[in-house]
Amino acid sequence: MTDQSTRRGRHASARTTRDPRLVAVLLVVALVAVVGLGVLVTWVAGRDAAASASDDVAAASAEPLECEEPIRLDVVADPAVSGTVTTVLEDLECVDARVSAQASDVTADAVARPEGVGLGGALPDVWIPSSSLWVAQARSTEAGAARVAQDPVSLASSPVVLAAAADAEPGEGWSGSEADWLQLMEGGSVRVASGDPRTDAPALAAMLAATSGDPSPQTVAAMSAKVSVPASQGRSPAQMVLEDVADVMPTSELDVIRTQESGDRQGTLRSAYDTRLGALDFPLVVVTGEESDSAEGSADDVAAAAEVARAELLGEEAAAAFAALGLRTGGGELDERYRDGYGVDARAREAEAVVADGVTAGLDAWAVAGRRARILLVVDRSGSMRRPLPDGTVPKSALARDSVVQVVASASPDTELGLWSFTTDGDEAEIDRLAPMAPLSAQSTGATHRERLTTAVTGLQPRAVGDTPLFQVVLDAYEEAQENYAWGRLNAVVVVTDGRNDHPSGTLTEDETLDQLRLLYDGMRPVRILALGYGPETDLEGLTRLADVTGGQAFQGLTEAEAATLLERTLPEL
Repeated sequence: MTDQSTRRGRHASARTTRDPRLVAVLLVVALVAVVGLGVLVTWVAGRDAAASASDDVAAASAEPLECEEPIRLDVVADPAVSGTVTTVLEDLECVDARVSAQASDVTADAVARPEGVGLGGALPDVWIPSSSLWVAQARSTEAGAARVAQDPVSLASSPVVLAAAADAEPGEGWSGSEADWLQLMEGGSVRVASGDPRTDAPALAAMLAATSGDPSPQTVAAMSAKVSVPASQGRSPAQMVLEDVADVMPTSELDVIRTQESGDRQGTLRSAYDTRLGALDFPLVVVTGEESDSAEGSADDVAAAAEVARAELLGEEAAAAFAALGLRTGGGELDERYRDGYGVDARAREAEAVVADGVTAGLDAWAVAGRRARILLVVDRSGSMRRPLPDGTVPKSALARDSVVQVVASASPDTELGLWSFTTDGDEAEIDRLAPMAPLSAQSTGATHRERLTTAVTGLQPRAVGDTPLFQVVLDAYEEAQENYAWGRLNAVVVVTDGRNDHPSGTLTEDETLDQLRLLYDGMRPVRILALGYGPETDLEGLTRLADVTGGQAFQGLTEAEAATLLERTLPEL
């Protein structure tokens, strides 16, 4: 794709010559292919209005089309089909179709982005995402809805399936070629994982199914706690299952087939079908732009070229090419070559495309409740934590413990958490590393990390005469988190305290602490500080200054009710 400034209007190139006969012929070819009529009335600029359309069509088919310059058509396709789309469109007459591969979620964001916002490049003329779910996301803004005004048409389909190794026993919720996604998540007997719904259409479909069409932060958080979301590192879900990253993952039937084809690994995977997961439908989307003051009629050129490409992609040769890839065409038929030995069921009932309602709400909820994180929890055990807040009776330490236990209980199994506490022992800072950073599902000495962490949190007790070496623990914890940064996750240090730095024998000043945090902070490996103050004695302004250096935030709970939910309410704000 080229920069918009080199195109006529939004789509055109620097061409200045326009062939009226070309536009007419392109429109005739497209309409004949799509509508199937033998004779169509066409418009030919500058010609006798009484000329018959049948003569024009006959002339067009009797000799090769002649055009002074082919119309350029920029096509962006999901990587799963981009190669096939390139082959189908490579020999179009008078249309120079330039096909590029781009992840569907990336293109959806670009189409939805208002003009002049961000650093987005030129938009495609034709877009083929993996699923209509991405079309819904593209249309979620006023700008995107205007650009995708026409109804998309499906080129082929692939059911969303649950993939497992061929020799695996997925257990309850899996029977033959049928499975119950919700039951598998609830069972707990197998390692259930998912792709990231923000980038993976089968994962997004699975999230919408698991939340029964109500993807609120609460329902998404409940679903998120039951599945892992491993870092893909360029691997598809089917590839991750083969590499034993998980026992079961939602993916497309196409992924199951291509993973076995690409590595000569036929017979290594099996699939089960849950019709609630729907299917990928690979829609063809024409992306239109606003009218400009460029050469008159340039938008007609591109529209005509898009119709020619559309007709070609809906033709029999294209259908055969998509079927050879492993997609279902027509009424959901699977190519004979894939019906045996690939762990898929050609007899599976054709699944409809996933209903796109709730896509934007689901993605917004996932951003709040479903993110994978690596968090070091740092809890104050100074003597003042033994006291209740002014309006209550529960010690601040108990409120903090209950909040942390709730986070530990509700976090996803692949969330990584560690626990420190801090106070003083005489003049010395006492910083205890109570639980190392590890995934909550990690097993050790007969217990999961979630269980060991819960035990450590519930055992936290304030020291009656302990002080608050806040500056020291913040620096130590931040340096630890920075040295063990995890790519692709929210990396954070969460500090729970009820006061301010109170360490008479300590040598660190606030300015020195801030300076050192600035040196440690790395914008390419950002670790955020979330500072939570329990009660009116908290130095909120000081906590805010510490957090601001890292792009984090600070909050204060002044009442017992506010403090009881402070961590739960504010963690999604990072």
